[in-house]
Amino acid sequence: MKPEDVWDVKKQAIEPSDVMLDDAHLDAPTWHYLVGWLLFVTLRYSGGFILGVILYLLFDISDIALALAVSIIDGPLMFCSLYISHGLIFTRTNMRKVFPWFFLVLIGGFGSINDSEVYQVYAEAGVDHLWAESTFFAGFIFFIFFSYRYFTNLEPTRWVAKIKKEESL
Repeated sequence: MKPEDVWDVKKQAIEPSDVMLDDAHLDAPTWHYLVGWLLFVTLRYSGGFILGVILYLLFDISDIALALAVSIIDGPLMFCSLYISHGLIFTRTNMRKVFPWFFLVLIGGFGSINDSEVYQVYAEAGVDHLWAESTFFAGFIFFIFFSYRYFTNLEPTRWVAKIKKEESL
């Protein structure tokens, strides 16, 4: 008996019940996921810090403008970090298992914009804090949409469950 690899997602629904879903061979070792996640977070926050410093030094803008600018570029920065960490470096990670963890990015980012110092910057500028939350959510939606589109269009080993079917001799 020789296993046959079936890549078509549409065939998954019409295959007989003796077909086993097996995507374990697509997964990288657990340490790839952990290091990839830490690399993503490091790239995101250090990139945001570096861009914030560059904006502040080059344009000498106010704190409120800096906060809004950094929150606007946060979505593309997250996508770039994900592309580097899981698109270029750890290419064997199964992205269907990575995406649910971005709920933590949503919680952490929302917590960072609700920090007391951020509230103080917005209050001193006379700007409603809703702008910070709105720009963060817009950036996060940008990140989810473009990263989902990018990773689902890669080769099937990155997204589609591989089916092993045994043929009788």
